[in-house]
Amino acid sequence: MAASKVVLRSNWAWSNHNGWLQNVTVSMSDGKILNVATQKEPHKVVDCNILLPGFINSHCHLELSDLCGKLVGKQSFPKWVGELRKIIYSWGTKDFLISTKNGIEQACRTGTTTLVDVGNSTSTHQIKSPIRLYALHEVLGMDPNLANERIHNAKRELSSPKENVLQGFSCHAPYSNSIPLINRVLEENSSIGCPTYIHVAESPEEKEFFQKNSGELWDFTKYIYPQLKIAQKFNSAVAYLLAHIERAHDFVFVHGNHMGEQEVKQILNKGISLIHCPKSYEFFGYPGKFPLKEYIKRGLNIAIGTDSMASNDSLNIWDELVLLRDKHQLDFEDLLPLATRNGAIALKKEGEIGNIQNGFSADLQGLSCSPEELSQLQKVEPILVCFKGKIIYEN
Repeated sequence: MAASKVVLRSNWAWSNHNGWLQNVTVSMSDGKILNVATQKEPHKVVDCNILLPGFINSHCHLELSDLCGKLVGKQSFPKWVGELRKIIYSWGTKDFLISTKNGIEQACRTGTTTLVDVGNSTSTHQIKSPIRLYALHEVLGMDPNLANERIHNAKRELSSPKENVLQGFSCHAPYSNSIPLINRVLEENSSIGCPTYIHVAESPEEKEFFQKNSGELWDFTKYIYPQLKIAQKFNSAVAYLLAHIERAHDFVFVHGNHMGEQEVKQILNKGISLIHCPKSYEFFGYPGKFPLKEYIKRGLNIAIGTDSMASNDSLNIWDELVLLRDKHQLDFEDLLPLATRNGAIALKKEGEIGNIQNGFSADLQGLSCSPEELSQLQKVEPILVCFKGKIIYEN
């Protein structure tokens, strides 16, 4: 039996390849976009004023979604982590599951159709997701002799993936993962076609960690991993990683808040994507402005994420875009690729998701405003969200 066709009509649609299109009809079937058509005359009836690709939240921690307002910003990263650990150590499986579900629900109603989640609790591996969910189980450990055991234990913790959930692994950071363990994660992810996400250059304390092998983050890590030992000093976490890892092109770096010219050149040379989390950056009060315009101009593939609700007050990608628009004086047309196409490039899915184009997954969101109104809004709220051709949210 042939699948039924779904049609959405809008006065405007935005495409990564063609910019703004007018009087648009998008036909969908079997979860894919069949055709994107335009006409000269306005539609008599529309489903929404603007159609956009569904957003890709390229970095979040769904299991922490119930921590909004529970931690203090503008403090050192190690102190913040210490406070976070105290809170979640009292949580059980049910707490993480509820928190995860709350996060997914918020993401759905704000236009996100793909989430890249990093977690320790395996909660995202236990649920059916209404949207595409990359559930990356985070592994940690600094003992190089235990790398295989860490991977074996991580695999054993995972259940069979549920609906719309794609499983993989992630490394926490170069200061909390041994090089053998990072290589094992790269091997495991490569076998399933998944890039390896890793937090890099997130805080000033991390730079001190590698440059001096001392400081607050070094002491904090040494307390958790007494076997911590790095043979030599490096200018940065990026330099440390790229000096030890041959398959660096399979990395996706998360944050990159504190990088110099040499690190940027290395990332560009290796073709590594970078995930920026704007509101989390503001939460920690890092000095200076993130060099977004410069990175875009130089051709660095930058996607955006929300990070967790432990360092943010929402999982709404629109909130991130509004902040970037106002902070960097960029138009939404310049920023929308960061929430769509660039996230797909990071996932190596640029031919499948992140655009309104024939053959792509029918992941869409609809707005009631006009393009002119959109450029001025401080709060953007989708009136419909569509995943694989099925409307999963209407307002």
